[in-house]
Amino acid sequence: LAAYDDEARRGLSTPEGLACLAESVAVSTMRLRSYLEGHRAAGTRLYAYGAASKAVAELAMVGEAATAILAAGDASPAKQGRCMPGSRIPVISPAELVAADPREVLLLLPDLHDELLATHPRLAGRVVVLGTSPTGTPSPLPPGGAATCPGTPGRNAGDR
Repeated sequence: LAAYDDEARRGLSTPEGLACLAESVAVSTMRLRSYLEGHRAAGTRLYAYGAASKAVAELAMVGEAATAILAAGDASPAKQGRCMPGSRIPVISPAELVAADPREVLLLLPDLHDELLATHPRLAGRVVVLGTSPTGTPSPLPPGGAATCPGTPGRNAGDR
């Protein structure tokens, strides 16, 4: 298959070829754990937004630090009234999130930043996206939509 050949050509069929991805995940997990532990220790009324499977995996990787999040808002009615797997964080509606008047809202899906603020402007100034610019907006991906792995030919966004 062409996809497998392409992955092999880019070095993605070996552990060495995936080292940059592993490092990126480790750094991201450490950043999230540190953020959550700091808020848990401070007793911040911290909520989150976006109960997608990506968020479930990220919160599972930070372990008990995820208990800093009181609830996660999500627009999907099918998720509301349930808990996120693993972390057991309750999922609430966006209206309930706004009504809770959180001090901060950790955006678990940065792509939803503009949409969340457009539909719930009362959250302006309280939405936090880890790994963002100082304005709080998500840092854009490089051209091509791929993360950059310095020193790995064929895998950097600029190599496309």
